[in-house]
Amino acid sequence: MQMLQHPDRNRITIRYKWDQVRHILMNQPHPPQVTPSWYGDSVGHYEGDTFVIDTVGIKADRPFAMVDLRTPRLCT
Repeated sequence: MQMLQHPDRNRITIRYKWDQVRHILMNQPHPPQVTPSWYGDSVGHYEGDTFVIDTVGIKADRPFAMVDLRTPRLCT
């Protein structure tokens, strides 16, 4: 996995080893309507030197919803 911060600092791209990418918009709100998807909608910000990603709208019709199969989804 690689994390690439774009020069304008408005976006971070995560590249996975199996040629998939995920884009994290920085310092932006989530859109009012999110269509559930494999990655969901992710926005990020820094808290000091910690990178925080907030993700909503993950498609939850399978036991694991994201590419990182070690990260289980939360059930409510």
